[in-house]
Amino acid sequence: MGTPYQPMYPVSGNAPGSRDKALFYLVLASAALYVIACVVRIYEVSQGIDVLKSGGQPGEYLSHANVAHDASLAAFTLLLLLLGLFIAFHTTLGKRLGNAGRAVLHRSPAFTAWRIGIIASVLLSVFTNPLLATGSSLSEMESDLDLDMVYYVLRAVLACVYIWCAFSLRKKALQLATSAPPAPRRSRPTTT
Repeated sequence: MGTPYQPMYPVSGNAPGSRDKALFYLVLASAALYVIACVVRIYEVSQGIDVLKSGGQPGEYLSHANVAHDASLAAFTLLLLLLGLFIAFHTTLGKRLGNAGRAVLHRSPAFTAWRIGIIASVLLSVFTNPLLATGSSLSEMESDLDLDMVYYVLRAVLACVYIWCAFSLRKKALQLATSAPPAPRRSRPTTT
């Protein structure tokens, strides 16, 4: 005789719960912060180029370079956070929906876009982080900084793709949850 097992976090069928919603909002927040870090980097590099063109003081250029470097580190850290949160978000949705739902999520265009975007983001992060004005002449430095801005624009665009992916996967999970029968609840064996 015993009481049947009651899950610690009761769920209603396959419908996404509060954990899914919290992870969804954390993914959105980290992606938005990633975009902000990329925009700060672009702005500071642009200001550094203006200082170089106008023949400003080296200290003024260095202050812009330092903020740009900090924004680069923040962007990389936020990319890693975004990666972890998105994997957790996708995993909780997959567990909630079961094997059939997970297969549908894996075949969705948003998941494919996310995988391609993560590979592109990691490659951009690894190969373009050390690229801050390494040229020996003023024109080479400006060229390097212009290229750096292009890379960060691409990163910001990829972050917007991640936001779309999160919305799309959540929408797909909600559609699957309403169309599929509820997942069977496991009962705990009774001990006598």
